[in-house]
Amino acid sequence: MLFQEIYDRFCAQHSLSVSTRLLMQHVFDAGRVDALFRDTSAQQYEKTLLFSTLVDLMLPVVAKTTPSVHAAYQRATPPIGVSVQSIYNKLNRLEPATAVRLVQHTVTELTPVLAALGADYAPLVPGYRTRILDGNHLGHTEKRLAVLYDCAAAALPGTCLVVLDAERRLAVHVLPCEDAHAQERSLTPEILACVQPEQVWIADRNFCTVALLLGIAAQQGCFVIREHKNLPWQALGPLVACGLCESGALWEQPIRVENRATGAALEARRIVVRLDTPTREQDDEIALLTNLPGKVSPELAAGAYRHRWTLEAMFLQLARDLRSELDTLGYPKAALFGFCLGLCAYHLLSTLHAALRATHGQRTTDQDISPYYIALESSYGLTALGSLLNPPEWDQLQPATPQLLAAEVRRLVGLVPLRTLKKHSRGPKKPARAKTAFRHTPHVSTYRLLRGSG
Repeated sequence: MLFQEIYDRFCAQHSLSVSTRLLMQHVFDAGRVDALFRDTSAQQYEKTLLFSTLVDLMLPVVAKTTPSVHAAYQRATPPIGVSVQSIYNKLNRLEPATAVRLVQHTVTELTPVLAALGADYAPLVPGYRTRILDGNHLGHTEKRLAVLYDCAAAALPGTCLVVLDAERRLAVHVLPCEDAHAQERSLTPEILACVQPEQVWIADRNFCTVALLLGIAAQQGCFVIREHKNLPWQALGPLVACGLCESGALWEQPIRVENRATGAALEARRIVVRLDTPTREQDDEIALLTNLPGKVSPELAAGAYRHRWTLEAMFLQLARDLRSELDTLGYPKAALFGFCLGLCAYHLLSTLHAALRATHGQRTTDQDISPYYIALESSYGLTALGSLLNPPEWDQLQPATPQLLAAEVRRLVGLVPLRTLKKHSRGPKKPARAKTAFRHTPHVSTYRLLRGSG
């Protein structure tokens, strides 16, 4: 009885933390995570250190509740039966395919929960599932490796292509590459392997290649991709005005894209948006290529492309609210695993956001609730929860089905005072002032400046 009272009080004050812990217990079940490792790993093996132990060790670091891998190792309860050097050795050799499989595992486990919540966003193009594609170059790391001791340039540990499900806000595919200088286009075969019929793919001009456009169409998928100036195409008709959209005037023309090497060709639509306000690169118009059928209006296609920012917002959240890029992990495999684990943590936060949408409505959640404070509130009580309950006790509290889990998470997020998650939107940035005072002085006293005495 006393335990139940304490737990209920904790739920009332830290309901997002309890929700996060229940989702973690559901997604990162040790038996299934270890089975995933055994099924995927080609070279590594399990002995004393299990893959589930490594995941449990890294999650608090990625969630910013523990400052470093070494600190997480030191405070592990019960103590891990290998040295901290063995932890780093395991991370440094962890195959990217295993990290990718872990991301896919979280998607598989959370999809029924999201379906039960019923808070998916409306399709950007009716009748199609939307996939947004973009790349993320991992930030430079500390130069702890011997090959980097004398290196003056920044050390980049790798890059990842991420495919976002725009309706569920889950990263359904991640394509890691250990070579940070590899072009995103070099992963075209891997991208095409992810394409399915009745999907519309949205991407920036870096992905506007003949191989990718024809490949998506061959897989019975559709695309809305910004035109790259080097893409060869032939006009099949004039550019015709076709109305207005939120960003400016719309024009459209039919075109033909051909692979000269193979002779394969595709007829598509070229939609030009003549912008009311130039872009940051001072472009006064952008051109979009799409093979969506004619019943999809140019305005709808252009509006779908504008949602490409949702993937950029996810990258921002990974960098700001989570620690998905650890500058202490210099080996590419370790850095890529950290990023993939960041995507797994993002999926948990995305599920909490869906529960808030289901409880308070999409308009209120998107306009008034800050993803930053969702992440902050969900991490506040995680450490205390680990002390309050042992894993076997969490097993007793864990809902038996994804549907029951969704209902419990929705109940818990309903206890959250929305004022604690309030978004604070800032106004437009002011132009930076020229700093001319004390230019040749190494430092100044703020106290004296406030008193006006210099």
